[in-house]
Amino acid sequence: MGGLLAGLDAAAEALTTLIFDGVPLAVIAHYREHVAANTERLRLQNPVMTNIDAHSPDAALIMPNQTAFILKVTQPDDAELSGQLVLFYAAINTSEDEALAIVRRAVKADAAVEPTGGRLSQQTASALVLEAGLARAL
Repeated sequence: MGGLLAGLDAAAEALTTLIFDGVPLAVIAHYREHVAANTERLRLQNPVMTNIDAHSPDAALIMPNQTAFILKVTQPDDAELSGQLVLFYAAINTSEDEALAIVRRAVKADAAVEPTGGRLSQQTASALVLEAGLARAL
């Protein structure tokens, strides 16, 4: 339920921005900036990906004991009307604690990372080309 409310909160923030600014591309561009920065931090801080070609079959392999956890990241952002930007990440790991640790290392120090209780199916994780040991913004 918390993940749903957070998603609705993020949608309400985007709608408010659109109503007052009237520039849909600004919302998308702002979101993409955060996703790109967080993705780069994840790539640089994950030791698994320094030894594996990101596009190799081994990188995309999801083991039976792994799960794609959905995590919520909330970080201060003066450009948002609420003062916060909410993002969601999926991370494939053997435990939710490991997934939380990967995302915490990747995002800014003042960002809050919390579990949503949600998970992606193996089929969805594969369709999104999620890679074990990494997190991806959704």
